[in-house]
Formats: sequence, C-alpha cells, structure tokens
Amino acid sequence: MNQLTQWVIYFNPSDQPGKYVARKWLIGPGYLRPTHVSYTSDTLEDARQHIPEWMCNLGRLNTDDTAIVEVWT
Repeated sequence: MNQLTQWVIYFNPSDQPGKYVARKWLIGPGYLRPTHVSYTSDTLEDARQHIPEWMCNLGRLNTDDTAIVEVWT
C-alpha cells in the first residue's frame, strides 16, 4: 500500500495545554489517519528533534487549526 508519513507539530493542543506536541499521521489514497505515535516537549526545538532529518518543513496554512505550528513531510 502506498502511503505518506507526515508529522504535525502543535502548540497548546487541548490534550496537552502549554506544550508542543509532535504527532505522526499517515496519508494514503482516500484517507488521512493519525497514529498512536506522539512526543510532548516544552519547546519547539525539542519537538523538532523527533522529526526524521530527511523530512521537509512545509510550514502551515492559514486555514489550519490554530494549534498547528508546522507540518513536515
């Protein structure tokens, strides 16, 4: 099955107020699915340490949820 891995870094999500959270998502034909993999950090720099070094930072869209800081793919 072809799928893409994406990481999303959030700040202050409802389940981790005041923290940065890096969450892994899977994208495939017709689906966008969260995984159970996530890391909680106190700083953005620490959250970025969990992103594989080969991934690219796409930033965020103005239409993204306000908790989203950046998306990596």
